[in-house]
Amino acid sequence: LVIMSPLLFLMIWVGVLLARAMLVQMGRKVQVSLVPLIALAVFAETQGPTPNYAAEVTDSVIVNAPPEYVWRYVTSYPENRDPPDYWLWQAGLPYPTQSIADAPEVGAKRICAFSTGIAFEERIVELRPNEVMTFEVTAQPDHPEVTGHFQFDRGQIRLTRNADGTTTLTATSWYRLFVRPAAYFDWWTADITRQVHFRVLNHMKALAEADYRHAAAQ
Repeated sequence: LVIMSPLLFLMIWVGVLLARAMLVQMGRKVQVSLVPLIALAVFAETQGPTPNYAAEVTDSVIVNAPPEYVWRYVTSYPENRDPPDYWLWQAGLPYPTQSIADAPEVGAKRICAFSTGIAFEERIVELRPNEVMTFEVTAQPDHPEVTGHFQFDRGQIRLTRNADGTTTLTATSWYRLFVRPAAYFDWWTADITRQVHFRVLNHMKALAEADYRHAAAQ
């Protein structure tokens, strides 16, 4: 409802303005002629092909630790107990809490758990220690925000060693949308995906930096 309401109010506002302009120009007789046209337009829109809108989102953070410390938390990371700080999560949208892999190897099953008990099932398809992990999504949760609307296809975590001893930690997600208007819904989807990225990346960052500080203090 939150996502749809701006589009709904915009359509109502545009409709009101058009109706007022047409009534001024043509009088009340226009009402009768518009009803079948509106019904026809609504029917035609539903009969069109299902959209298949592909998109990609990439985000990065700088970790004050070498890749070796960051890599510990790439395939799996412990539960993130921090309260959600994104307004849609606070409104009830599920947010990521933990990832668990059967093994740190290609072909291994990986689970990305969200609040409310839902999870994405994944398979690791590329793994180069201290450099990159790529996974494909094998099963999505049966959730009304996802089913029939959204397909998360693939994700990647990449580590880049920097000259100053830090690591650039980058997350990329590839997904498809099956709703109209795709560009409007992608604005929301990209924003939500970025929030997911930063919650996961910042959790990895905090864990790796804590390990690195502990090792340096010994």
